[in-house]
Amino acid sequence: MKDSHGHKLAQLVGSNIATRRKLKNWTQAQLGEMLGIGTDSICRIERGVMAPRFQRLEDLAHLLDCSVADLFKTPEELLQSAQYSRQAELANFALDVPSQIARLSEQIIFLTKLLNKDSNVV
Repeated sequence: MKDSHGHKLAQLVGSNIATRRKLKNWTQAQLGEMLGIGTDSICRIERGVMAPRFQRLEDLAHLLDCSVADLFKTPEELLQSAQYSRQAELANFALDVPSQIARLSEQIIFLTKLLNKDSNVV
């Protein structure tokens, strides 16, 4: 039972690595070269036949622009975290709109004064 769970976890991690690698349009050979390991090792990791060691997980996460924890997430968890990130991004944007309006208003007032000053010179 424990071996089955470990194998499923290795498959999940491998699948996430393969997906992120493909999103970067990298071949297994390119990723292997960046990590200093062979294509056959990348292939075994992505198929879940071999689980990467902790240091290799950190290196993979760094190259794939994610956290080590992201490599262990199920598709459902990844979708939830993406939705949460998007909601947080929208909330921050909504909070920032008033400050953007204030900054733009100050710029308009400044430019208007400059234009009025220049028109009085003529």
